[in-house]
Amino acid sequence: MRFLIIDRGTTVETQQGVPPNIFHQAKEWVQEKMGEGKIAMAYALAGEHASCLVLDVDSLEELDDLLMEYPLSAYSIFEIYALSDIARSYDKAAKIYAKAARPAA
Repeated sequence: MRFLIIDRGTTVETQQGVPPNIFHQAKEWVQEKMGEGKIAMAYALAGEHASCLVLDVDSLEELDDLLMEYPLSAYSIFEIYALSDIARSYDKAAKIYAKAARPAA
């Protein structure tokens, strides 16, 4: 199962008690999970204090575990979207619309 995770976190730099190397920890965590195949894609959102990941997990529990392990999770506000195969979705939509477009007998 793949999920798009958008992290629109808080501004970490202004909070008390934030480890000074937290961004390095987050970078290393993302690289490690990419190497394990758990993160398919990772991007920063240009001009924002935000990022997005595509996680490839076997269960919702694994998704939850990964998000809890993310070094910035205490400062994160996650938006989570389930992803499906685009070609399959288009094929299904085409069948539905073709059936709906048939004239009534």
